[in-house]
This record gives sequence, structure tokens and C-alpha cells, in this order.
Amino acid sequence: MYIIRKGRVRLYRKIGAQEITIDRLQDGDFFGEMACLLDQPRSINAVVEEDSQILLVQPEVLDELFRQKNGLGLKVLGNLASRLKKAYEMIDQLVDERDRFEEKESPSK
Repeated sequence: MYIIRKGRVRLYRKIGAQEITIDRLQDGDFFGEMACLLDQPRSINAVVEEDSQILLVQPEVLDELFRQKNGLGLKVLGNLASRLKKAYEMIDQLVDERDRFEEKESPSK
């Protein structure tokens, strides 16, 4: 997991030749927690958008921090819930765009 101590990071996913921005993060935000929690390669790319200081938290350290009563686990869960909500909103937009496109393309009855 990475914690942005200072700076800005853009999270994106490549779809073909296109980069789709998922989120923009700044001071105090973190990313990469899903890869640590699932013990799988990351599914989203990150790029620094300005001079930044980024801390790397090793998976075993993250596991230990979750076991402590410092609220980090709840913050990560809140972050995941927020990202899931954004993903649902993006899906809704894509479905709406697809429906509008199909309405234009289908012959009138």
C-alpha cells in the first residue's frame, strides 16, 4: 500500500490505447490497499502528477496495523466503500451512454 505524504497521484486504468481516470488523490490519501488485502497484483495504475513524497507500506506491516486499534482498518474500509460507490456511478454513466447510443441507432417504430 502507498500513502501520499505530499503531492498528487492519478489512478487510471488502460482500456486499449485509452487511459480512463479512476481517481485523483492528494496529501493523506492512500492506494494499493486492495492488492495487499487480496494478495494479488494491482488492477489499477498510478502516476504522480506533481512532486510527491510517497510512503510504501509493506503487506506484513499493513496486516499488523489492521490488527491494532488505531482506526486504520476503518479508514481503509471507508476508502474502499467510496471507490466502490464511484465505480457504480461510472457503470451507471456507461449504461446510460450505451442506452442513448442504442436509441439513436435503432430504427423508429
